[in-house]
Amino acid sequence: MSSQLSPFLNHFYRKSSRDVAIIRTGFGGQKTLISGGCLSLPFLHKIDEINLRTIRVEVRRVAEKSLITEDRMRVDAELEFYVRVQPTIEGVATAAQSLGSKSFNPEGMRNLLEGRFIDAVQAVAASRTMDQIHEKRSQFVADISALLKGRVQIESEADISVRQTQLDATKQRLLLNQQEEEAQISQRLELEKIKAQSDAETARSREESQAATEAARIAREQETRMREIEKQRELRKSEIEAQLNSEVRKLESSITLSAKQAEEAHAQAAAELARTEVILAQEKVQTDRERAVADRSLEMAVKRVKEAGEVAEANAATEVTVLLKRAKAEAEATHTRAAAEKARMLAESEGSRALIDAENALSTPVLHMKLEQYRLDRLPEIMSHMMRPIEKIDSIRINHVSGFGATNGAGNTAGGVSAGDGGGGKPPVTQVMDSILGMALQLPALKSIGDQIGVDLSGSIDAAAGKPAPGGDKT
Repeated sequence: MSSQLSPFLNHFYRKSSRDVAIIRTGFGGQKTLISGGCLSLPFLHKIDEINLRTIRVEVRRVAEKSLITEDRMRVDAELEFYVRVQPTIEGVATAAQSLGSKSFNPEGMRNLLEGRFIDAVQAVAASRTMDQIHEKRSQFVADISALLKGRVQIESEADISVRQTQLDATKQRLLLNQQEEEAQISQRLELEKIKAQSDAETARSREESQAATEAARIAREQETRMREIEKQRELRKSEIEAQLNSEVRKLESSITLSAKQAEEAHAQAAAELARTEVILAQEKVQTDRERAVADRSLEMAVKRVKEAGEVAEANAATEVTVLLKRAKAEAEATHTRAAAEKARMLAESEGSRALIDAENALSTPVLHMKLEQYRLDRLPEIMSHMMRPIEKIDSIRINHVSGFGATNGAGNTAGGVSAGDGGGGKPPVTQVMDSILGMALQLPALKSIGDQIGVDLSGSIDAAAGKPAPGGDKT
């Protein structure tokens, strides 16, 4: 068993060391090992090794890549930083994410971290002059390390050299001229500053003097104003006292007058009270008198009502007797009239039945004659109702035109068959009504035909009726 387990562990068991950490991912999640070991099966796990050794990173900024200081000077600088991965689980995990396999490649680490170091060095150099960098090199490097803290674990740092960039004669002369100009500008600024301070002191002194003068003037004016106010106050006080005394006198007079008026009012009230008592006594006597009269009137009224009731009762009894007799007589009369009416109706019924039987026994010619007789009897009423719309007609023009399928005056139909003599057996009134209705239907057709052939038939009809045409001479 041991002989079989040893090759397996030798092949699949991975161990960390003091300078190499292990991160296993895959089945079971991420596991970071700084000391110890674990099984790593190729088909389940993946192993990443992180270098824990210290790596040297050199930052060299010379010539065109030199640093620019706060005083606009170019400085050549060479610095060395010694960095390593923080030996904690979080540090190893962060290094595995950011560095990966480059942790064992110093050149790759240098290329990866060089940009951060250059950025930090340039930022710190830009905040110092060249003299400050020369005088406080350790502080310069410490500030760079502090700026990089949190992004890179720096074990130590070293400042190899910091010197001014070499310049040619022209650039050196320009630099000297620039320094002289800067010195002159500084001196001029200092003189202007001193002058400004002197002007400010002079202006301040002038303002203080003006302020003191103004304060004295204000104090004098205030004192004068206070005296005037005090004088006006005394005057106003005297006026108020005089007004107060006057008001007090008026008030005393008013109080005296009010007291007198109150006494008069009490006297008047007493007189009114006495007068009221007299009036009440008189009213009481009058009330007693009226009450006695009312009682007497009530007794008389009750007596009269009682007498009237007795009379009415006697009259009612008499009227009831009379009404009973009258109703009895009317009932007998009604019974007699009903019997007579019944006999009359029976007689009329018998007569109507006999008349109906006689009419039923009549022949057809007689019935036709009666029907015509009934029509003739009703004709005036019918014509009266038929002529009511004609009353609103101004005039009637009758034109007899044959050939349109209606019955003409000779009694011929549209088929040319004679309907008998003149009226076809119709009464004259019926023939007139048929002619009017026929003309009412034919006139629109005649006017339409006249319009189509260019002849005004309405004018011809008016002329035939003896009516002057529209637009003719009026005599």
